[in-house]
Parts: sequence; C-alpha cells; structure tokens
Amino acid sequence: AVEIVCDAVINFAKRYAEKARELAEKESGRRRDELLKIAEICEWVPAKPPRNFWEALQFVWFMQVALHMESYEQGISMGRIDQYLYPYYERDIKSGVLYFDEAVELVSCLWIKTNEIVPLFDELLTIYFAGLPTNQAVTLGGVNERGEDATNELTFVMLEATKKVALRQPNVHVRISDKSPRTLLEKCAEMILSGINAISLFNDSVIINGWLKLGIPLSDARNYTTVGCVELAPGGKSYDSTDAALFNIAICLELALFNGATRFGEKIGVEYGEIKSMEELLDCFERQVEKLVKCMILACNSFEVANQIAKPTPLISVCNSKLELGRDITLGSAKYNFSGVQMVGLADVADSLAAIDELVFKKKLLSLQELIEAIRNNFEGYEEIRQILLNKAPKYGRDEIANRYAKIVAEIFAREVMKYRNPRNGWYLPGIYSMSTHVGFGMLTGALPSGRKAGEPLSNGIAPHPHAKSLTSAMRSVVSVDHSLFMNGVSYVITISPNMFKGEEGLEKFISLIEGYFALGGMNCHFNVVDVTKLIDAQKNPEKYRDLLVRVAGFSAYFVDLTKEVQDEIIAKLIEET
Repeated sequence: AVEIVCDAVINFAKRYAEKARELAEKESGRRRDELLKIAEICEWVPAKPPRNFWEALQFVWFMQVALHMESYEQGISMGRIDQYLYPYYERDIKSGVLYFDEAVELVSCLWIKTNEIVPLFDELLTIYFAGLPTNQAVTLGGVNERGEDATNELTFVMLEATKKVALRQPNVHVRISDKSPRTLLEKCAEMILSGINAISLFNDSVIINGWLKLGIPLSDARNYTTVGCVELAPGGKSYDSTDAALFNIAICLELALFNGATRFGEKIGVEYGEIKSMEELLDCFERQVEKLVKCMILACNSFEVANQIAKPTPLISVCNSKLELGRDITLGSAKYNFSGVQMVGLADVADSLAAIDELVFKKKLLSLQELIEAIRNNFEGYEEIRQILLNKAPKYGRDEIANRYAKIVAEIFAREVMKYRNPRNGWYLPGIYSMSTHVGFGMLTGALPSGRKAGEPLSNGIAPHPHAKSLTSAMRSVVSVDHSLFMNGVSYVITISPNMFKGEEGLEKFISLIEGYFALGGMNCHFNVVDVTKLIDAQKNPEKYRDLLVRVAGFSAYFVDLTKEVQDEIIAKLIEET
C-alpha cells in the first residue's frame, strides 16, 4: 500500500509537470522560463529529494495536497517548517541563488495555495464549524531538541510572507521561549496590532513542562509542533486524533440541577436525589461529567475502530509511523497515539457554580428550587432573579471564587478524560477550545444559573465572558486554570480595540502584556484587533468587506463567510470587551 500511494503522488506531480510544459508552449520570455522551471521541479519532486529551497517548498505542498486527499480536510499541518526547510534556504542564500525577498515570494505562494483547500460542510456543520476552516498550521520558532533557540532567518521570511498575503490560512503558530530573540516577539506584536490575526503565540515553558508531566522524553517535548487550531503533538512521531470530540460541559450542570434529566425531562444522566449543599452539588456535577465523558469516549473509540477497518491511511503512515512494524498508522504504529477532546462552556459553568454558592448557600438570597424553576422557565416571570444573578453574583474573569470554580471544573474534566485510552493504545488528552461550537452548543443549551438565557452562545475556549475589570484581570483568571493539564491545547482569544496600543509605547505595553501572561502560566493567545463599526457595516454590506478577517477561536475566517449567529456573537463580544 505504501509503494502504491508513493507512486501515485509521484505520478500526480508529473501531471503538473506535463501541464506546465503545455502552458509554456503558449508563452514567451520570463513567463515561459518560469513555467519550464516549474515543470522541471514537478518532474524532480517528490520523486527525488529536493535540491534547493523552491523544490523543498514544492515537495511540502504536493504532500500537503495528497494528505488532504487521503484524509478528512481538517487540521493537516506542516509542522516545524522553518526548521526542516532551513538547510535548503541557508544553502541557497549562501550560494547566491536565492535572496530574502525571493524567498518571501515563494513562501507567499505556498501560503496562498493553502487557501485553495476548502471543506464542503452541510448546513449543520457550518453552524458548529463556521468560516470554512481547514486549520492547516505551521509552527515557527521555539527551542530545538537541545534546548537552544531555534529561531532563524527563515522564521522571519515566513512571518513577512504572512504579513504580505494577509490571508486566513495557514494558521501561523509562533513558539516563544525564554531564549527567543526580542525581535521575534516584536515582529509578531507589530503584525498582530496591524490586524494580521492569523498569528497565535505559544508558550514553550508551559507546553514543554506539560509534555514532561506525561512522561514524554525531553528531546521530543522540546520538538513539539502544533496541529490545526491550538492542538499540540510531538513533532514527526505522532498520529493524533486531536479533535476527536467536543464536550458541552454546561449540559452536565443542567443534569445535576434536574436530577440526571435534561430540562425537557429526558433521563440521560445520573440520578442523585435532593441537593442540600454546595459539596453535594459538586459531587453530583462530577458524576454527570463522569457518565457523559464515558459515553463520549465509547463513541470516539467506535469511530476509531471503524476507521481502522474501512479507512487505512498508508501515505501518512510513510511520514509518521514506524514502517518496520508493518502496520498502518491507524493501528497504532506511531510512537505517540493521542486522542484529544475539548471542553466547551467553562466560563458558563464556573459563573453558575459561583452564583449558586454565593447567592443560594452563603447569602441565601434565593433557594435552589427557586433558581431551578427560574432556569426551567428561561427566566420568564423571574427577571428579578436573573438580574440578581447577572449583577450580584461573582464572575470568572473578575472574582476569586468564580476563578476557583473554573479551576475545579477544569480539573474534573481533565481527570475524567485522562482515565481512558483509544484503540491505538494512546491516552485521551483534554483541551479547552470550541471552534465555533460555543455558538452551536449554546443554541441547544437551556438557561443557566449564571443568568444566561437559553439559546445564547456559551463561552469561547478558556476565555471568561466579558465581566472583567481589565484585560489583566481576565488574564489572571484564565491562568487560575493549570494549562499544562490540557495538552490537547487551550484557546484564548483576546479582543482589543485598534486604538488600545498606539505607537512605540503602545507596542512595548502590548509586548509586556504577552510576556506577563506567559510568565503567569498562559499556554497560548490569539488576538482580535478589529473595529466593531466595520463588522456592523459588513453585516449590512457584505460585498464591501470580502477580505475582512476576524479571529473566531483558534482560527481566522472571513467575517462574511460566518453564520449570522457567529457574526452576532463576535460583534457583541467586541462591544462588551472594548
């Protein structure tokens, strides 16, 4: 099977060579020469090892296209591209056959090509994964296997290409370590503040430490790469189902409050009986999480077994498996075989538990039964209770008690997920991110003790709802959760006004903000720097804003490609946060 697919990719490339020669016959001058060079390159790679930087880029792209053909078009990522392509770049630069600007142009062409892969989603999937994401990630910077700074000139070539094309793909993930040059963070910060939101920043210290806690050898931990939105993997040695499932944690609270039933009376959880204390509520909540996580894992494992039987993947097996084992990678022939599941709705549950603790059990402003009736009726006839919940209850992002509940909820989820292994004998790893499912899940979730009404979006990733006194207050709350427990990744989208960090002084403050967040234990961050008035106008006049990019979660999308519900959620959050 491996021989067949390798021959197929070579033949696929040769068809491009033939097409380039055919087109060259109709051209003259510089364009003819360019097409003949393209034909020569496509004839050479991937049949043979690349001899220069251009051929190496073409090799990468042919493999990227072929892997998308073999597998579902989600999260197929290029790894530490500034590391494995650097020898080709360095050799060409030293020999004088390549210059910085030419390299930027070639990388820009590769970045543009990634945008040609578009998933075909039905209406339902578009609600949960809005913006047509394919989440092809590239990883830049960080440290190498010896712990030395791995930033090189090609890192900056790729950042410059990202700046020039300003497209939604690829997801450019920049690893920042205590050994990274200041110029790297400065370049990223300048681009982010200019509105280039395809860049995410990742904290080497937290992530490498997280891998070590899992028993990953130090050299592999240092060589981690990113996948898709925010997911993590030991580079070149793993076959990870990093987005195996998304888990609506708010439903578990609903089941706890309604004695194992949904608000419609459907019994899907664990019956517990009357709840008389906060300790009992937490115990009941944990039992609901335990049951639903188990159901989720059973479903995920069933899909994995079906894939092993019906959908072997010999091409990715060439890249990341131990071929000497003679087994397809779906059967566990990679060194690392993780699966990842994501929690959605952390802030909603933290806010709800804090409200119950403070207002029901401590201050006794209302009874638990009164609260249950209010949320059962979506606060219709209970607006006074809702206002108390919204305005007098502690909130994650602002108050210590709510931050503590965020930590408790996160640890419950992580503990339950990590009980299990997948059919490839790899651990399940927890994550906290939502794509745009926080909007879709919100449509299916009833009212909550936080004061949130039925149908409203849940919280996005690990971010609080916009209650914080300041951006730094929100960041301190976010790191109250131990990010190193969530080695499938966390998503923290930070929304800032374009006028918030102006000039050199503003740039320095912005850099200090990122450094402070990472020093406190933040795993990663991405930014939305956009004028809300543009978004409002774009809803009314989409034809004027075809290229307006926004950060949705761990990915960027054209605003006009998003569903109305996701657009509304982004606008509302921008208005509240800025």
